[in-house]
Amino acid sequence: MFVAETLIRALDELKERYARYREDPAFVAEFENELAHYVGGLRRSITRSACRRSRRGADLVQARGSQPHGAHKINNCMGQALLAKRLGKPPP
Repeated sequence: MFVAETLIRALDELKERYARYREDPAFVAEFENELAHYVGGLRRSITRSACRRSRRGADLVQARGSQPHGAHKINNCMGQALLAKRLGKPPP
């Protein structure tokens, strides 16, 4: 990695502490709890009614596989916030 020399110490600390916390059951449980209750847990697929009915008269529903909200972003932010809290870093 290429970063300013003044940041190396902080990044080394972050790397070491993250490696420890990602295996910590309490940290993992808190992260999963926040994802389930704050972020929204498992998201349902966006569905919409299809224009046509099946041959037997049942309503057809289409599910969209790609979600537009980018859940990985909020999951990453939540993990970073919890790690910062564990490291005792003040909020911005």
